[in-house]
Amino acid sequence: YYKVKQAKYFYSIVIFSLIFLISCSSGDKYKLEKALRLAGENRAELEKVLEHYKSDSLKYKSAVFLIENMPYYASTISSEADSIKTLMSQFFNKWDYTEQERQKGLEWQKQMRFTKKEDIKEIKAEMLIENIDLAFKVWREKPWNKNLSFEDFCELILPYRIKEEPLSSWRKKYYEKYNPILDSLYKGTDVVEACNILSDYIKQEKFFFINDFVIPRQGAEFQLNNRIGVCRDACDATIYIMRSVGIPVAVDSYPCSPEYHSGHQWNVVRDTTGRFLPFLFDEFRANRDKNFTDKLKKGKVYRMMYEVNLLKRTSNLHFPPNSFYLKDVTNQYFGENEIVFPFEKSVEGDIFLGVFTARNGWFPIGEGKIVNNKLIFENIEPFVIYQPLAFSKGKLIPIYYPFMYENDNTVIFSPQKETESVVLTRKYPLRKENTGKFKTWLKEIQIKGADNKHFSHSELLYKMNELPPENVIYVNVNPKKEYSYFQYEVQKDSVLSIAEIHFFKEDNKEIFFDTIYSNGKPWKDIDMYQLKNCNDNDPVSFFHTWEKGTSIFFVARTPQKVNKIKLIPRNDDNFIREGDVYELFYNNGDKGWISLGKQKATKDILYYNVPKNTVLWLKNHTRGVEEQIFFMKDHKQVFISDLK
Repeated sequence: YYKVKQAKYFYSIVIFSLIFLISCSSGDKYKLEKALRLAGENRAELEKVLEHYKSDSLKYKSAVFLIENMPYYASTISSEADSIKTLMSQFFNKWDYTEQERQKGLEWQKQMRFTKKEDIKEIKAEMLIENIDLAFKVWREKPWNKNLSFEDFCELILPYRIKEEPLSSWRKKYYEKYNPILDSLYKGTDVVEACNILSDYIKQEKFFFINDFVIPRQGAEFQLNNRIGVCRDACDATIYIMRSVGIPVAVDSYPCSPEYHSGHQWNVVRDTTGRFLPFLFDEFRANRDKNFTDKLKKGKVYRMMYEVNLLKRTSNLHFPPNSFYLKDVTNQYFGENEIVFPFEKSVEGDIFLGVFTARNGWFPIGEGKIVNNKLIFENIEPFVIYQPLAFSKGKLIPIYYPFMYENDNTVIFSPQKETESVVLTRKYPLRKENTGKFKTWLKEIQIKGADNKHFSHSELLYKMNELPPENVIYVNVNPKKEYSYFQYEVQKDSVLSIAEIHFFKEDNKEIFFDTIYSNGKPWKDIDMYQLKNCNDNDPVSFFHTWEKGTSIFFVARTPQKVNKIKLIPRNDDNFIREGDVYELFYNNGDKGWISLGKQKATKDILYYNVPKNTVLWLKNHTRGVEEQIFFMKDHKQVFISDLK
């Protein structure tokens, strides 16, 4: 609902912007007068500011900068959002919340109504003067700002707000709290070191990440005492703190990750050399190493600016990179590049660059252009699969084949008539940081059989010396005799975490045990981590304990001869699941996705014949939402996340 309201407000801003553009056509010298005229009855407050600084040319210039861009800023007001903020404050104070409290907040979220209070008609002279004076104070007194230009100062320290949060005189409160802290922790002149030291301090104050509620920006007053929300809110809190003490920072973001299909934000600090270094206080520090990366694929990167760019919008398609407030800074992350394709088709509408999302198809993250029968895209991240798009008649349509830029080469995925047989094992990449790690916890596990609960004179039935490639692991065993007691044991330096363990007789009939127990406790006392999950035939649920060197014990009333053991590591449920219905598509450029047929999986792999040199998409019609496009190389699936 909030996004719908945003869209309605955005349309009004677009209309206003067109009027403003026309009225300013005679030159920028009239921008200030136009802004003052739009202030209406509040014009006197803005003129007080200008009068106050008439003898200080630089402060006067900064006031003009703020006022000229002020017509495009407004506070988003909602009583329901305020109620949610009060609830979140309670969460933060106790560092926890109940499902009932969460549902209460979600109900308020459904009922949210919004009004807008335009800065140009609301802001008072006292607030603006205090903001300018304190911003100049830290700009001039901090040694690392000696070479910070006025233009950078205006964007990275001066702004009185971020976007749509409530207006407030925040700067003095933040300065009085954090400037003494910074002074006590750091006496040097290195802005990056000052930023990192203060970031470390903020990390100690902690931030409670919660993604349940979608509300307007919380505001500086709320965030001074409540560190809770999403990455946007963590970045906002950092902005207020850093700018209040004279550290020049901004927020960078990508609108939609080619890997995770969601947006993300982080902070950047301007080094004295003019470079912008990424940091996020809860995750990583600013680093001058030119090879440093947070390893998240971004596609395109944009920086939030205070100065609006009215000439930027070229299309009626409303998406973040086409915003008045965002500046394309992709080249600062991946260098400058230009991708050019021969293109002789006639295309209506503006040109965009898309990345794949399973739920919404191709998502526009950047712009392109057609010049002299050439399709051109500038400054993109290498090793990402992109789709050229046009926005025509109210919708996005593909206009060319998907492609991938490889620094010195561009791969165009144009399907060939020749086909190849492929084996598919997953619909989403195996991530080393989670799913891949989960599987390593099976390395060197031992399964034993015994006649007694003490496992004296036990027999080693199996030891996993190497991890097999499949996710559903079948182990054939040949014990010397029947046993009533069985043990699944991890190594002394390993945690125990597993989704499924099942034992079968020689006739492939499963053995059902009278007792299953463990000498390790569940990591948390919630259903997600309980012992029962390891034998419930649900490959998504799991048993997990952080105690190392523990075991799971299985006790049968009568001795059993085990012939086969089935193991499923903790996983993301993105492998091929027996019984689920899948459909494979290949991309045929401007013809879109072409189906290669549906299959009901009878085991943990699928077989297909596919055109060579094509982008593929495997969809599970039975369950799940995580899907990522891929191509085949050396008979293996290569997902975007696998690309370096």
